[in-house]
Parts: sequence; C-alpha cells; structure tokens
Amino acid sequence: MVNAIIHRDYAMTGSDIKVAVFDLKIEITSPGGFPKGITIEEVLGGRSEIRNRVIVRIFKEAKKIEQWGRGVQRIIELCQAKGLKKPEVIESGLFVKYIFHRQQDAKQDAKSNALRYEAKIIEYLRINRELNISTAMKILNLSKSRTNSILKNMQQIGNIEKQGVSRATKYILKKR
Repeated sequence: MVNAIIHRDYAMTGSDIKVAVFDLKIEITSPGGFPKGITIEEVLGGRSEIRNRVIVRIFKEAKKIEQWGRGVQRIIELCQAKGLKKPEVIESGLFVKYIFHRQQDAKQDAKSNALRYEAKIIEYLRINRELNISTAMKILNLSKSRTNSILKNMQQIGNIEKQGVSRATKYILKKR
C-alpha cells in the first residue's frame, strides 16, 4: 500500500488506489504507469524515479520506507520470507497492479474457519435460543460485515432463520 501511495499519479483525477481481496490473491492497483523509459525489469531490479517527492519524504521520516528504489525488492523479499509466491507486477501505462498470491491452502483455511464460526453460533443458539448481530460479533470476535456474511450463509444453507428487521433482527435455530 505504501508503494501504491508513493508512486501513484495524482494528476489522474477520478482514479483511486484499489484493493481487491479474493480467496487466493490480493490485488493492489495504483493509477499511473511507470515513468517513461522505465521497464518492469528495471523496477524489479531496484530502479525508482520519484514522482511525489513530498509524499516520499513524509513516509521516509515516518520510517515507513527505508530508502528510495528498494520498495519492490523489499515487497518480494517479504513475500518470499513468508513462503509466498513472488508477486506479479502488471503495468499498462494507465496503472500498475501488484498481485499477491496467498498460500494455496488459504481457501481451505477460510472454509474451516467458517465452519468453526458456524459451530460457535449453533452452540450459542442451542443454549440461548436466539441472538442478535452484536452478540454474534462478540462471540466470533469479527467485524459486523464478516459476521453478517456468516449469518447470511447459515440462513442460505438452512441452519438458522432470521426474524424481525433492523435493530429488532434476531436469529434462531431452524426447526427441522
């Protein structure tokens, strides 16, 4: 993210840095291509041209960057140290996209986490008969959006049913 903020082309109005999170990858897209004459190979080798000097100075003083021209190499080293595949770098002239690959078992981990969360909700409902979103968030220790996603999935597969609307919404075990 720091690299995207530092190197984006702020003259491209109407474009934002975008982060897309998928099961097996994360994509960070920054507006603006590489400066003229710089290739992907040179960037991967450590070449850097500063587009936003003030922003670079702020991040350097905040100790968020070590030195100029080291960012991409550091990103690659950090991925490799975590056992991840080397990130892909795609440049089109209009944007630069970094694709970070998660470990291949990340999808399986997500599935088993979801099953554990569902089991916690079912266990709570067996004892307490009903729960609301704030209670579910506390039980799972998750954000509201992630908790809503789990509860919605449990409704779709038929484990629980939703009753009420808005703040009066509660969830109960579905009768079988």
